[in-house]
Amino acid sequence: MSSKIQPLDAQHMRFAESAWHNLGKVGEIDHAESLSALDWADAYLDAPFFMHEAENPMYEPEFHEFENARTVILKHYPVAHGHHTPRYKLVQHSFLTRELLPKLIDAGLVQSIESIGTYSNGEAAFVSVRLPNDIKIDGYSEIHNVINLTNGYDKLPLSLTNSLGIVVCANTMQTNVLNVPSWHTFKHIGAPAELMSEAVSELVKRYYLGTEYSNRVQRLLDKKFVDAEFDKLIRQVIGDQPNKYKVHDDGPRVTRAWTEWDNKRNQMQWRYQEDPNNTHIIGTAWGALMAVQAYEQKDLRVSKASGSKNERHHRNVVMGKLPLTEKAVQALEVKHILAGV
Repeated sequence: MSSKIQPLDAQHMRFAESAWHNLGKVGEIDHAESLSALDWADAYLDAPFFMHEAENPMYEPEFHEFENARTVILKHYPVAHGHHTPRYKLVQHSFLTRELLPKLIDAGLVQSIESIGTYSNGEAAFVSVRLPNDIKIDGYSEIHNVINLTNGYDKLPLSLTNSLGIVVCANTMQTNVLNVPSWHTFKHIGAPAELMSEAVSELVKRYYLGTEYSNRVQRLLDKKFVDAEFDKLIRQVIGDQPNKYKVHDDGPRVTRAWTEWDNKRNQMQWRYQEDPNNTHIIGTAWGALMAVQAYEQKDLRVSKASGSKNERHHRNVVMGKLPLTEKAVQALEVKHILAGV
């Protein structure tokens, strides 16, 4: 199943402010209100059944229970998710809002609740909160420090990720771009809820990471980066340019792959050299990273099956999947640049 926003999800999705993705109901999310925001998507485990058609059409089909299997069924809606072994430990989506979120609130780590919602008819849930320690980079931008809590009823594990929101360009990315571990992930076996509770407690102890992030962004801003290096980075991110011509019986033709690659390169170069949001960071390693990230967030074409471009990017940020940005982090050797910070 592709992770898309379905009508059932849209009924319950909330965002504190109207954002670049234009998703969900917009308005301040009250702390007390947030506690029950995911109750509608709570579920129970039951044995799945399969139908066996009788050879004689005069007889009704028979239903048989799958042995040693469980499926997750929403309590309040006729929706089922996944097939699991008996080892599977169900963690309710409301665990995010009724157990983890209050821990962050009580510790004073929640400046605002940014979003609460689900994808795929309640299969995957998310909660995003903005921490009070915004990062201010002189002459550039304010950066919001955001915690994302996610849970799934099918393949998605119980996770905590940390992302950064760059105000000036509306870019959003995981903190691993700054060589800082950005998530805790627990599969639905053993004691995932207990382990996540411990992870949130550790997060409270690491609250002042915001200062560290500021130093790391500044180090990348101080690292000079020339146009030739960005041309090389493009190839490391999207691969080498394919052959322009293929010879057919009726003569050479420009291949579609070459044209698509050329368009991607031009879009990425525009983000790096001409995007007005990047004016103050051109010629820096941070500017190169932001250009790739902006391309992946705002320009990269997606199939209709994965939802809208904005929908897909929001899903990837809160669930920790931005492959092109990951490649750029590796190609820029961010870990080496930030050594000692």
